[in-house]
Amino acid sequence: MDFFPIHPDDVEDHTHGTPQQEAQKEMVQIYGLEKHDHEWILSDYDVWEKNPYFTGVPTNIHPEDDFR
Repeated sequence: MDFFPIHPDDVEDHTHGTPQQEAQKEMVQIYGLEKHDHEWILSDYDVWEKNPYFTGVPTNIHPEDDFR
């Protein structure tokens, strides 16, 4: 009986999302690095994401929360 090991290139990588999810993550990374003074980033998919590179004092208030 011959043994044929599975090469890593022959296995699908399920650790990444869809191409759209990957594009959104990349956009947040790029914009976050450029705008480190913004706590929130509005993506092209109309979704607010926390800026991972925010350097200010966090308010932890979502931009769409209404406290009037």
